[in-house]
Amino acid sequence: MTAAAKAMEANLWDHLVFLAKGRKDAVVQDTPDLLLIDSGLPSDTFNKIGRCALHPRYGAARMEAAINHFRKKGSAVPFTWTLGPLSGRGALEDTLKGMGLAQTSETWGMILPLKDLKLAGTAVDGLDIKRISNKQGVLDFAGLVSAATKPPNPHIADFYTDASIAIVTPNAPMKLYVGYAGDKPVATAETYYAHGVVGLSNIVADSSTAGKGYAPALLIAALRDAKRTGQTTAFVQVDAASKPIYERIGFKPAGQFTDYRLAAN
Repeated sequence: MTAAAKAMEANLWDHLVFLAKGRKDAVVQDTPDLLLIDSGLPSDTFNKIGRCALHPRYGAARMEAAINHFRKKGSAVPFTWTLGPLSGRGALEDTLKGMGLAQTSETWGMILPLKDLKLAGTAVDGLDIKRISNKQGVLDFAGLVSAATKPPNPHIADFYTDASIAIVTPNAPMKLYVGYAGDKPVATAETYYAHGVVGLSNIVADSSTAGKGYAPALLIAALRDAKRTGQTTAFVQVDAASKPIYERIGFKPAGQFTDYRLAAN
């Protein structure tokens, strides 16, 4: 799975950079062996360190400097350091812990060759799925994703609104989908095309619509679009509880990601 892991990681990091560069207040330090993204917002959802290829001993000074970029801003500006299967997982944990970080979550990176995609149609009664092409659609998307986080993250709306021009530009690698029941946005999906991979994220549905199949319909619509446009592989990050759901669709594990944040004092 090394080739698949390499492609999914490259897609993930490119996706993060694309979003951040849509914000005028963002700082992006993008080098081959370390990526730092400071979104300008007080949210560890968008402030990231990752893609690390530094040696835990000889690269320690640069790693510490990246952490200090956020540490000097205080606890009000949190960040997440993500270790991927090819970017430090299994090699940098002790180093990060020694620098004051603690593990907070672990997810699976899962891969699906789109040639194997054989899913039923996406029609769900009363659901109108739209590929977003304007700012209002971005607001509908961001509002629903924000409400689905626990607790709700108000900075999601700010982030996507600021990046909306880049998102809705024709031929942009990022695509947003919103499912509407009447005029109400009820489900979302996000895709990012890069490195022959379509990265999937933010597949959510309004909590009041549980059991109606809205989120799966958005997922299938996004996958079918990707297949039609020549993408070869789909990638998604999921927690352990969601892993069996994606396995039933045909996704297979290709590596794990571990998130670290500054340890509480």
